[in-house]
Amino acid sequence: SRIVALTLLFLIVIFFWTAFYHNGFALTLFAERSTKALSWLRPETYQFFEPAFILILTPILLAVFARWNARGREPSTPIKIFSGLLIMAASMLVMVLASLAGGNKDLPLMSPAWLIGSYFLVTLAEILISPMGQSYVSKVAPPRLAGLMMGGWFAATALGSYGSGLLGKQYGRFAH
Repeated sequence: SRIVALTLLFLIVIFFWTAFYHNGFALTLFAERSTKALSWLRPETYQFFEPAFILILTPILLAVFARWNARGREPSTPIKIFSGLLIMAASMLVMVLASLAGGNKDLPLMSPAWLIGSYFLVTLAEILISPMGQSYVSKVAPPRLAGLMMGGWFAATALGSYGSGLLGKQYGRFAH
């Protein structure tokens, strides 16, 4: 049952990583094609926000979880991972709304706030999924298969990255 649970987790996180890796190219293309350029914020500099948000949000989330733990109310790891998936879906929804609000015209009309908000949500989701998922794998995997199961986690990450690349090859053919 542990291996089945981990296999399901691996299948689920493939979709997370597929969406996550779009921040390196699809969101940069949106910044280039559809977002107002500022002197200090060019399309390639949006990549700054994800690591900055990791540095800002990680200690905050750790403090929140510690406080909840002290009160006996900390959510389980699967709930945190599921929350991360929902937050990733919300980040995609932000960009759908941005596209519907004019970002699909390929004119520099859109506020940088759309992308910054999306990066915020992507980073929050990543913090809830990546370290939590690795921790879950190390706790749930049978001891004699722990290395193999951790390899499954990284294989799921690789498949998600590959899936993102496959979608990226078709990006020019898709409407925003």
